[in-house]
Amino acid sequence: AASQSHMLFLGLAPTRRPVAPRSGSPHLASDELSELLLLPSSSTQLVLPGERRRLLFRKPDEMEMLSHSVTNNDGKFGQMISTESQAETVAEQCAGSEERMRMRMSFAAAGLPQQVEPWVALLQVMEVRRINHDGALAIEVKGVGRAALESVPARVRRPDGVLRAAASFVGDELLSSDPNSSALSQFLDLAEHMERVEEELDACRALEGQLLEPESCARFDVPLREQVQTGRTALLQRGLDEAPAVMLMEQLQPVWHTSCDIEAEAQLQSWAACACLGGEARLAAFRLRSTPARAALAHRELRRLRAYLETEQRLERELRR
Repeated sequence: AASQSHMLFLGLAPTRRPVAPRSGSPHLASDELSELLLLPSSSTQLVLPGERRRLLFRKPDEMEMLSHSVTNNDGKFGQMISTESQAETVAEQCAGSEERMRMRMSFAAAGLPQQVEPWVALLQVMEVRRINHDGALAIEVKGVGRAALESVPARVRRPDGVLRAAASFVGDELLSSDPNSSALSQFLDLAEHMERVEEELDACRALEGQLLEPESCARFDVPLREQVQTGRTALLQRGLDEAPAVMLMEQLQPVWHTSCDIEAEAQLQSWAACACLGGEARLAAFRLRSTPARAALAHRELRRLRAYLETEQRLERELRR
């Protein structure tokens, strides 16, 4: 049975929300963004929901994007992810191959790089600081969700201007549509995955501590519960001059497509479980629209990392003989 620490979102089964209509619909949904400015980034810089990062802005288009986002979009902008590898993850749970092909063809026609994810990470500005005399700014951002590009990004006003596109929020589908799988069994499965993630993470931390100097152990240093709390604190923060929100639903309902705070908590835990994973696994988690599938991916990856560390430990013991 799942431990009590991961039963907190099992109190009720949230209803599934329909996916928002695409921009071609005559009625725009409330979760669509008519104009989202985009910051091109590599997949190694991907910011997952609940994570915080510090960015350095110097270029005119970055300054323009910052000003527009803070003034018009509550500080939100998109992190457009380019990838060198086109390796596919589980097709039925990811942004589909047809969507990828459509986006690549559209980008090619517009003269833009084709190796771009059809979904962007949605970031929100939390703090801005000037760091030197040349005008550079340190921007503290948090990941708040994902958005699907609904139009091909276009430059604003000039050839080297900031990119913008229409987009719509991408949420999770917490429960699958499998008629043979009840809501309760799916919630229990999710809770069990989260419990196993915590166990594997603790084991990896202990193994890495035996292999490396204490100050070098950074990847698995943060326990899962602390990672969840850090993400929760970041997501509840409204701004420097405002009190934090009380519930995740207050902040995330339109962005995550959540129907209750329990569902939002489940998604938060699945994102926190992926925080210590490598770049390819993080990108795979980003592509998933199933909360249980993301938790399962984190479990598999941590189990693989644990096996690797155990092998390293055995090799070290052999070398010491």
